[in-house]
Amino acid sequence: AREWLQSPWGKRLVSPPILACTSGFLLGTVPFLKELFLAPNALLSPVTEAVRTIGRGYLPCVLLVLAGSIASRPRAKPAEAGEEGEVALSRWEKRRGDVMDRRRLRKVAAVMLARFCILPLFVFSMLPLATQMGLVAASNKLLQFVILLQCCMPCAQNSVVVLQIIGDKQGASEMGKVIAAIYLLSLLPMTLLVSAAISQVGFL
Repeated sequence: AREWLQSPWGKRLVSPPILACTSGFLLGTVPFLKELFLAPNALLSPVTEAVRTIGRGYLPCVLLVLAGSIASRPRAKPAEAGEEGEVALSRWEKRRGDVMDRRRLRKVAAVMLARFCILPLFVFSMLPLATQMGLVAASNKLLQFVILLQCCMPCAQNSVVVLQIIGDKQGASEMGKVIAAIYLLSLLPMTLLVSAAISQVGFL
């Protein structure tokens, strides 16, 4: 068992996020554990409240990780490089920066097209069909609104956190810049799509 836990698959399966999700699932589905942890007057309710308090710090920590990933790192200079070497290094970094900017722009454009054009068109057109087929309750307006809302949200910040955990600082920095650009550019399309979702569901 110890060898399996130290294997790559063991480290992936027995990871803190998977253990946390499994524990939450068991606490919410097993009646005995539910009464012990989640009932209003549960015996171990202080433990539940403590875990909730710790969980509230997730979002600020993720924002700090994202901000730290976006921050540019100082340029490393060669130990013994003359003026010509520094000029050549500066030119190389400028060309590399231009290439990275073009790649980043293509990534942002692809994500924006998928998240705010293709996916919303598919979900907005399929939700009435799912309602007619009985897959989604026609009377549950809140569920319909949540489905429409989820299809037009920008990507999450978890990818930056994962890259930081595995030690890929350059990848985390690049991913952070892409996500930050998507967040800034998504203000207008998100406003329009949320308004369209409210109108389609009939909240107004």
